Amino acid sequence: MSDIDPEKAKKILEMRQATDPLCHYVMPPTLKQASESKIRFKCIKAKNQVGKTAFEQFTASSMLRNRHPTYPKLNRPSTGLIIVPSRQQAAEVWGRRLLKACTLKGEIGRHPWIPKREIKQVSNAYSPVGSYPGRIEMRNGNSAMIVLSGDQNSWKRIEGMVIDWIVRDEVAGDENMADELNPRILTSYSRFLDGDQAWGGWMLWAATETKYNSEWEEFKKRCFSGAPDHAIYEPTVQEAAAYVSMAAREAMKTSMSAQSYAIRGDGDLDAGDLVQIYGKQWDDKRHIAKQDRVIQENDNIWIGWDPGVEHPTGIVIAIIDALRPACLQFVKCFLHSRETVDYDVECIHSILLGRKLAGFVYDYRANEKHKHARSLFSEFVDKMEAKGYLPMTGYTKSDKRHAIGINSVREMLDPNPFDKSIEPNIIINPSQESGCLMLRDQMISYRGREATNFTGAGGVVKKNDDLVDPVRYLTRARPYYSASFRCGKPAFAIDQPLERPPEPVPMRQETSLEMHRRRLGEMMSNRNLRSVGKEFSWMRMSGLVKN
Repeated sequence: MSDIDPEKAKKILEMRQATDPLCHYVMPPTLKQASESKIRFKCIKAKNQVGKTAFEQFTASSMLRNRHPTYPKLNRPSTGLIIVPSRQQAAEVWGRRLLKACTLKGEIGRHPWIPKREIKQVSNAYSPVGSYPGRIEMRNGNSAMIVLSGDQNSWKRIEGMVIDWIVRDEVAGDENMADELNPRILTSYSRFLDGDQAWGGWMLWAATETKYNSEWEEFKKRCFSGAPDHAIYEPTVQEAAAYVSMAAREAMKTSMSAQSYAIRGDGDLDAGDLVQIYGKQWDDKRHIAKQDRVIQENDNIWIGWDPGVEHPTGIVIAIIDALRPACLQFVKCFLHSRETVDYDVECIHSILLGRKLAGFVYDYRANEKHKHARSLFSEFVDKMEAKGYLPMTGYTKSDKRHAIGINSVREMLDPNPFDKSIEPNIIINPSQESGCLMLRDQMISYRGREATNFTGAGGVVKKNDDLVDPVRYLTRARPYYSASFRCGKPAFAIDQPLERPPEPVPMRQETSLEMHRRRLGEMMSNRNLRSVGKEFSWMRMSGLVKN
């Protein structure tokens, strides 16, 4: 502007500011707090018409124009990634508002977030149902790509790219997307840490939870729990009265179902809650013990086992005592991947230490026979017997019916939904060492669709359920307390190396001669002569009778 008269330049600047949405956009207080923060990973959990999309578009356009109020200008051209759920969103909501009219309230809404004079080129991308702006290149060198979260071909367009910032809209799309995003911004963040550039390597994800998406749940969980460089912001509908008045929201209630309005209107419900299987029953105060329960010699020990080949192996160990004969008290959980059956047995042995085992419930798939190999369950039983362990109630195959099992767990979690003073029949140990908090997290995040009776596609989300499943197996087996199933005292010291335990005594050698004679008498009365021969041969070989 050096060749332009200063007064004329001032008027041009004022005119541009008068028509620039960046100069007139007013954020709700919570979103203003989010904009002022330099935390790298921001989660905006908001209801419909609260202003989250406008906030995302303000953030993206200000980065493209090097005018973000918090993030400094990079010392090189930056590349951004805008992820939207559909082509219609990319064309009408993002493309139109960024390039034609921002739709903010008032006269300023007629102007785009990015003035045409600052744009070098807009390249279209194409989908089966139409085109949308796929790449925006600025005259200042910055650029941004717009991709569809549900289109797996999107990743072919950004593969290997260094991306400085990401703005992701809504929870729709490919649930494996999050694993691809962090590597894209890692290089930029590394350069920032090395002092090579002012700022880079961050992601903003804003959504209304009208759908369930496991990646969103994980991201939200990290932000809720205060993970390093993560934060969550939840603007209220009251803050957004400038966008939609409370009177209009109340009027909207009459044209929507109560459930939909709870998600979109007043924010009392999330879409994730609609498919959360144990969300209504689980309560940390009721289901997490005050301190770890230690196994006593009069307890019954029950184990649930869900071996994994393509998924982690889950093992849950619970006790039942005489004071609460219907309550499963989970004292230890194991969750591991890429380990052998020997490792599973050693994990169990490290807790039993020679005690007697009341019952064992296993995933029915473990007993599937193979053409050229024994079943996983057969190998497991042999290795358990080699250490002297044989469940007193035998090995029980799991019930594969999800709906019945889920309802059994619900009943155990909350025996009387109308009286919370009644103690639950599932309790877990509180310590990290017990591993039971992993079970707690899986119980809370377990998802499925009750409308389909938990069957079919999406009936149950088979992810992070490796401890939840053996709990379901146990409850369907209906374990009970019996004085004859008492586990007794540990036979081995807890600090004894597990690799070389004392040689276990075969379970059958513990029986008396009188018991074998009684069994022979029963077999003779039933004329089961083949069994009589086998029993007598074993007694002779073991030295209980002489030739």
